[in-house]
Amino acid sequence: NYTKIFLKDNKPILVSKTIKSFEKVLDEPFFTRIHRGYIVNLSEVEAYLRSNGGELLMSNEKTLSVSKSQNDKIQFLLRRISSFI
Repeated sequence: NYTKIFLKDNKPILVSKTIKSFEKVLDEPFFTRIHRGYIVNLSEVEAYLRSNGGELLMSNEKTLSVSKSQNDKIQFLLRRISSFI
């Protein structure tokens, strides 16, 4: 299995590890899984969009879908992080 990692400059890196292995080593609340195929750095989130069941607008202007099962957790973490910034 491979995972594509996008750096802050949008440059992708292909790594021969699963997304689950990254999920285990990246610290919550700043890095969290938002969907089956995405782990994001929540400090790079510009906005939470309620459209399409929940989406995140990232600092690189990409929009990522939040899964229904992760939606409440993501909203909670974003509120928690914003209180520290």
